[in-house]
Amino acid sequence: MTLDTAHSKEIYQGNGSTTEFPFFFKVWDAAQIAVTVTDAAGSSVDVTTQCSIALNDGGGSVGYLHAGAPLPVGATLAITRNMPFTQGVDLVSASRFDPQVIEDALDQATAERQQTLEMMRRAVILPATSSETPQDVVRAVYAARDRAENAASNVQNWLNEVGTEVGSHSYVTAKETVTARSLADRFADVVNVKDFGAIGDGVVDDTAAIQAALDVASGKCVYIPAGVYVISGEGCRVPSNCAVIGAGIGVTVLYNAIAPKLQTPYADTVFQSALYTDCGVENVEICDMSIHGPQYKKEPSWLLMSNGISIRGRYYQQRKNLPRDNENYNIYIHSISVVGYGYAGIDIDNATNAHVYDCDIDQCVAFGIRFLGCNDFRASRNKITNIYPGDIENNINRVYGITATRVYGNTTTDLLPDGTVNPEITSVYRRCENGTFSENTIINCITWKGLDTHGGKNIKFINNTITDCNMAIGVDMGGYEERQGFVRVEDILISGNSCYRYAPARDDEGYTTVYVPPERYATPGAAIHCSAKAGGAVDISGYNLKIVGNDLYGWGEKGRRCGAIDVVNYKNVVISGNTIRNSRGAAISSNGFLSNCIIENNIIRDVRLTDAAFTEPFAHAIGLGLEDIVTSNCIITNNVICNSLDTDLIGLAFSPLFGEGIRIGENQYIKTGIGAITRYSNPSYVPRCYVSGEMLAHGRIPSGAGIPDGGDMSTAETYGISSIKKVSVGVYDVILYDTVFSRQAAEINITPIGSGLGDMGFHAVSFAVDSNGNQYVRVSLRNNTGASVDRPVYIAVRALAL
Repeated sequence: MTLDTAHSKEIYQGNGSTTEFPFFFKVWDAAQIAVTVTDAAGSSVDVTTQCSIALNDGGGSVGYLHAGAPLPVGATLAITRNMPFTQGVDLVSASRFDPQVIEDALDQATAERQQTLEMMRRAVILPATSSETPQDVVRAVYAARDRAENAASNVQNWLNEVGTEVGSHSYVTAKETVTARSLADRFADVVNVKDFGAIGDGVVDDTAAIQAALDVASGKCVYIPAGVYVISGEGCRVPSNCAVIGAGIGVTVLYNAIAPKLQTPYADTVFQSALYTDCGVENVEICDMSIHGPQYKKEPSWLLMSNGISIRGRYYQQRKNLPRDNENYNIYIHSISVVGYGYAGIDIDNATNAHVYDCDIDQCVAFGIRFLGCNDFRASRNKITNIYPGDIENNINRVYGITATRVYGNTTTDLLPDGTVNPEITSVYRRCENGTFSENTIINCITWKGLDTHGGKNIKFINNTITDCNMAIGVDMGGYEERQGFVRVEDILISGNSCYRYAPARDDEGYTTVYVPPERYATPGAAIHCSAKAGGAVDISGYNLKIVGNDLYGWGEKGRRCGAIDVVNYKNVVISGNTIRNSRGAAISSNGFLSNCIIENNIIRDVRLTDAAFTEPFAHAIGLGLEDIVTSNCIITNNVICNSLDTDLIGLAFSPLFGEGIRIGENQYIKTGIGAITRYSNPSYVPRCYVSGEMLAHGRIPSGAGIPDGGDMSTAETYGISSIKKVSVGVYDVILYDTVFSRQAAEINITPIGSGLGDMGFHAVSFAVDSNGNQYVRVSLRNNTGASVDRPVYIAVRALAL
């Protein structure tokens, strides 16, 4: 044979499992193999005698156990040749001999040279002209090593002696700055919890270490590096003028692993939090971390009173005396994930200029985010999921995704010695004013409200998406009576929200959810519920309400005709441009008192019955109903009401008790399938109503975003529409089944729906006939700058009377 490679060594790293090590170079006897093992400390030993060696034509394998076990991690095994360097072939002159003997002798001689070459490559090689010996060079290397080790030791000793003096006297100028500062000063800008003994291993309690860092952090930034930090007791207190910053969601985790003791919601006991502030702080920022509560990945319990982040104020003091000016200012909480708390994910009390944004909050019992007595606040781009009650027996089901409510009362004593109501508890300490909830996503607050205000003033709900809550948006007065801290609600805008209710009722439709057992389920209410005192009352407690441009699907309470939009006891109301589909009982409803109200340009489609019994008063569904109501200056105009269900839908239903009545415009367009068009329960009141024209087509045109030019768009939620084709960005051709409408006078209404309505500028429509003779409507959408945009819209095509 020939040896066509110089390969003569194999190297293997131990992994704690391998015991067989192959080699791929030729030897003729097991004695010609040497095996060496070097441990993690660098000590080498020849273990050839401890090995089993098997040969084959191209090499072989070595079996080795290190101290009776596989080669451990950190150890290295080498297989090399160990040739005898002898020549045992004797060829006799003038005699016959086997050529294989000569070839084997040549191969073995080559193997010996390869072994020598491999060893030479590990040797110290000097130039031919060097006057030094290899021994001299090795001795010099060792001497240099010893000197380096001694120097390093001396430097470390010096550093230990001077301590922080090095940082105090070493100055640097940061990039793109002009002033040199000492390293000590620069390091002091950021307080690292690791410098105070925090471990972050998810086992050791880091509460004291993190608190020690926070105690020296006023005016500084506290950095919590990657890790899981166990927090116990009351939590960690954040001072004024402090930013607490982690390494990112899922990277830095604060974990309240130990649940607090059981307590009732309003007991005079301490709440547990991961991070909290005392009353009266200012300039606080908390961001870039995850906060896991004691109920993380567990069944919830209301009685475990705990908040992820608590900005304490009036409410925390249990209505005890607190100076009115002891407020919190400039609170910023963002890029936080909070999961598994028994009360609120984020609780902000008595604060001015408070902002919560880009946070994910899941699996909390009462609130995702609560603003309590706050002014100038904002919650935006947050995602709130699975806020639900945990204690069935206490029958607590009032949960909120995000709420803004008032703080009232000043004492736990309701009555004075003479039996009269304590005036301190009747006074509203502070309402929520000047707040905005925008672009939030709320999912599965199944037992109560997604977004809410009680007694708020100048509160805006804009471009939020709310799915499967009991009610999507609630706007109520604060309290029902004086001793509950009553305050009216005013200056409310609800615009551009998308509210979807897909979950059916539990008892007859079989709905179940992993988070809310049936006994804790509340049947769906209105998508937008605005109640200023209970229905049937005849006084006004709500002022200046606008509900415009919302997309509502699947809302309405069983057993009560509250509708998708329910407004009770308000003055100065606009309900306009809303799209309401598949609601229960009614689409828009009101009772009680309604003054200075206009209901216009709404699209109502498909209203289901409220109850399976189909008995009065719920034997009919109602498109727009104002029943048992006292009215003053109410106008209803230019609404579209249509029905594709096999149900008895009353388009307009009114039963005013007294007042100036309801003025109905002549341009209502109603096509209800089965049933009456209008119903008036009070015979002494006869309004005027004109229903003109046949509905040729209507439905929801989806956004064309993501669909190529010339592509087909969905017609799943339309009536009378054959197909929809995207021509270009913002330009859609809507082809109708009815091919004769061009011979009639026709009118088209386009209503933008969903989020993003703030930048919708205008739309245009035109009639045309394609090459196949199909009649179609071309819709063109523009934003405020005049640029074409893809947006979902609702289209209604009506044939006017000739």
